Amino acid sequence: MEDRSLPKLSVRHLISKAESLVKKGEHLRAKELYELVLKDYPKNNRARTGLSRILAIKKNDLDTLIPEAVLTDIGKLYTQQQYHSVVSKIENLIGVYPKMLIPWELYGAASAQIDNLENAVFAFENAISIEPNSPEKHYNLATALKQIGNLDAAIEAYQKVLKLNPDHTFALNNLGILFKDKKMLDQAIEVYQKVINTNPNYAHAFNNLGVALAEKGEFEGAINSYQKAININADYAEAYYNLAYALHKIGSLGEAIFAYKKALSINPDYPEALINMGNALQDQGNLVEAVASWRKVLTLNPNSAIAYFNIGNALSEQKSISDAISAYKLLFFSSLITLKHIIT
Repeated sequence: MEDRSLPKLSVRHLISKAESLVKKGEHLRAKELYELVLKDYPKNNRARTGLSRILAIKKNDLDTLIPEAVLTDIGKLYTQQQYHSVVSKIENLIGVYPKMLIPWELYGAASAQIDNLENAVFAFENAISIEPNSPEKHYNLATALKQIGNLDAAIEAYQKVLKLNPDHTFALNNLGILFKDKKMLDQAIEVYQKVINTNPNYAHAFNNLGVALAEKGEFEGAINSYQKAININADYAEAYYNLAYALHKIGSLGEAIFAYKKALSINPDYPEALINMGNALQDQGNLVEAVASWRKVLTLNPNSAIAYFNIGNALSEQKSISDAISAYKLLFFSSLITLKHIIT
């Protein structure tokens, strides 16, 4: 009688082929090959294990899984910062595989990297529909909404994060920023205090708390908060800048100038610090150094209208009328340049 069973070489080939098909996402074809092997060799461990893994997948999902090799390729493109390619490849997949989480996450992250924030929001919303109880999915959505300026929706999304994880430091901090941007200062201060209670070494939270207090006119409290931020991070240029501004507001000009200089020692290319340091020097009566500070602004931004305006005023105060007129003329031309950019 003729032996019609599969030769062992064919068995190994069929199993290898089946395993390759699984990696490509072709589970139904792989299932057929495993069953063909097991028909003649029911105790073959590789075939039994492979088939059991396929059978563990829900029947309706067998044809809805992106091949592993495809996902690996897209992941490599993302790590190589080829975000446009990632977006393009996933756009060809998500219509066919709408229930897979990873493609939506990569699509959202890559879209955000190329400032396609509407796509990012769309992607993160779909990720949430698949995994609704993940704080990070809601956090990603909230951040994208914040970036497109939809503050109310972003606040709601951050609040969902905090329902799932009340100690989520970044969600608390960003929620406080949104409250501040909407001039809801009491709510912002309350949230920043929660951040600090959760993470007492988070310098940004102390800095942001100081900003909210300063906007309320509570400069002493703001100064205390900025100093705590600096104690945590001695190279925090923005905190020094904000500290200097608050000190200037309460009339501590010498301390304000010192703090502006600290900010500039950390970040020399800080035009706002140079402008405000010039203002403090002017209030101190030191017009020569004030003008020098504003002139440094022009090395960073030759079209700074406020620098030309301040220089013109200071020169006029010094009775250097012709030099003041020259500064005002340059102010006029810089304003025209700015207007041209706005129109175009």
